Amino acid sequence: GAGRSRNTINSFGAIDGTVLYTMAELVAANKADGGWPTILSIDCEGCEWAALEQMAADPRALKILGGVKLLFLDAHLSPTMLPPTPRQFVVALELLFHRLGFRLRWLRSVDGFPADQKVADFLGVAGLPAGFCCYEMVLVR
Repeated sequence: GAGRSRNTINSFGAIDGTVLYTMAELVAANKADGGWPTILSIDCEGCEWAALEQMAADPRALKILGGVKLLFLDAHLSPTMLPPTPRQFVVALELLFHRLGFRLRWLRSVDGFPADQKVADFLGVAGLPAGFCCYEMVLVR
């Protein structure tokens, strides 16, 4: 439930970790027609890495994600926006592409604000260039 993530302040504003919820909690609170989402958007200014890590370990979230056919994902990579740890990066990619079988349909880099145009150190060492804050992606199954 609430309060499972840290707070952050960046160029886009602040994220209050006391009002973050798990995928299962969000679906339970918004399940009007008895169904699960087939389209999902994840854009939480850096919290997506912790969210994907949590979902990878939660059988309820995995079941919900199993029904998603179209996923819009903003992947924030700047150190000013809660970038992934190396472990979170691997867990997220393994979850999305291997376990859930998503394919990349569309990709766009986003410049963001000048202060956010950096990438996490381990990604820069791996060859990812600086000059943007995040990627917008569309994943399909």
